[in-house]
Amino acid sequence: TFKFKIKMRNNWCFVGRLGADAEVKSAGNGTQFLTYAVAIDRSYTDKNGQKVDRVQWVNCAQSFKNPANVQPYMLKGSLVSVEGTPSARAFIGKEGQAIADLGCRVDTMKILVSNKAKPQPQSSNANDDLPY
Repeated sequence: TFKFKIKMRNNWCFVGRLGADAEVKSAGNGTQFLTYAVAIDRSYTDKNGQKVDRVQWVNCAQSFKNPANVQPYMLKGSLVSVEGTPSARAFIGKEGQAIADLGCRVDTMKILVSNKAKPQPQSSNANDDLPY
């Protein structure tokens, strides 16, 4: 007989757009990480034939050795592919309403399309007297 050790893991893959620029944060132990919210669009037709558009927000956290290298490319509207472990929590908000929060501890993230602003050419009059 063979004995196998199977490690089970809840893994989640999704693609969506950043709802805001990513933020660098630090944990109490000095670990730096990026936090960002990803909007996942979902459209379907209801039983009355009407198109319904829904957005599912996922709050993501990903640790990096140097998140400042990635942050400039993680701007609002950028399209990202995310893989990680999902989490969910429910709590009562400040105004007494029930709130549900969907999160993901990110293992892998790929920027598919960045909204990084293109550099603007700098105007300079230093070369105005060049003959060409």
